[in-house]
Amino acid sequence: MSAHPAAGKSGGSSGSSRHAGNTVVNFAVALHQSDWEPEFFSYLSSELEGQGSFKRCVDIADVVADVLAGLAGTVILDADFAGLDASTVSRIASHASIVGLCVDLVGESRLRQWGVDSVVLLAPGELQQSARSAMGLALELHKRRGVVVDGQTGLDSMPQDASALTLDGAGDGLSEEISSPGRKVVVFGVKAGSGATTVATGIAEALAAEHGSTTLIDLDLDSPSISDNLALTEDVGGLLRACRLAERGTLTAAGMAQTARALDDSFRVLVGLSAPHRKPEVRPVALTRVLDQILRLDRNLVIDLGSPWVAVSPSLESGELKYSLLAQDEVRTDVIEQLGVGDSLVAVIDCSPIAIAQSSILIGQIAKLAPEATMTVVINRVRKSMLKPRELAEVCERLTQMVERSVAVSVRYDLDTADKALLAGLTFKEVAPRSVAAADLNAVAEQLVRQVEFV
Repeated sequence: MSAHPAAGKSGGSSGSSRHAGNTVVNFAVALHQSDWEPEFFSYLSSELEGQGSFKRCVDIADVVADVLAGLAGTVILDADFAGLDASTVSRIASHASIVGLCVDLVGESRLRQWGVDSVVLLAPGELQQSARSAMGLALELHKRRGVVVDGQTGLDSMPQDASALTLDGAGDGLSEEISSPGRKVVVFGVKAGSGATTVATGIAEALAAEHGSTTLIDLDLDSPSISDNLALTEDVGGLLRACRLAERGTLTAAGMAQTARALDDSFRVLVGLSAPHRKPEVRPVALTRVLDQILRLDRNLVIDLGSPWVAVSPSLESGELKYSLLAQDEVRTDVIEQLGVGDSLVAVIDCSPIAIAQSSILIGQIAKLAPEATMTVVINRVRKSMLKPRELAEVCERLTQMVERSVAVSVRYDLDTADKALLAGLTFKEVAPRSVAAADLNAVAEQLVRQVEFV
């Protein structure tokens, strides 16, 4: 392996060289410029002696290139190294082991939020011991990955439990494991204009009132409208702010509570993008962190996914019409694929024969992305002039037969309440708590709860 001029090498070994049939272990070292950096790097070089080869990386692009090229199986990564964010660390971690370095608990918190579990605290007065710990932990990670190293130098001082080298952080509230016991409800429209946002808002409000604190997040990356519907225009950008904090590794539950708008004691809203062209800034790794933090705050999370589906050419073999996501919408596919037992998908269809007929293929395809989640099909804006009660019952039965573990429900058309809510910037329940639309949306939420409980 050709080293950067600033790099050190051990024993003249290269990335492709072999000694006595053993594979040489390669390391990438990424340290930011600081007063302690030269001394620490010198100690690190001494600890590496005889263990393999290493490269001193000059920037984050250098680190990523080496990892993707297979030139470094382990990266010793300083929390303050320029250019780090959650997505970049995730990309590195998918190809190599990471040992994180930090000088304080703030850096430790950032590393752990990025998903780095092996973290070493650099004690200014004990840099040699810190280097020994970092190198020993790096070798242990290589050992766990099944890489054979030359000799055993440096392993004698390794404790049997490598976690003894890492920061504990217990009691500081900085490195606690994220748990997601809450319920996720993902609402999507089969077609644009089907009323997915209205349904998502009604479900979230009903869950907040009866089944614990709830956050509603606008993840419609093409036509976000929750901020307009609820007169929260001054809060536009909440989703982007949360994702930026997550990328930096500084998003906490308290920060999440401040970023989301509290409508009452049990109902929060995280508004969406200010414009569709900003959607590349919502990256899957950061969004996953945002959703995890929300579920540390609230029992329920309702996600308005919008209608990101477009039809593509029918298969020549089956003749079936297939659907795919628009460009840059992998983030929304990722949200669905992470749904598990206890979570729900809600498909919203406008009440028209054509919309209903075209919906079954898409609903089936989306259900396959989250096989453990339950599916609820909401036929929205139902009116007798379009579907008689008997016809509606037949449609609901036919839809549930096409998708496993699904139910079909309906929400009646209530133009007066819809207009009043839109003009006032309020929910259906706030402007007309006894309206048929408010009652039906509450019934949908209760159906979701019952369906999950009986899975």
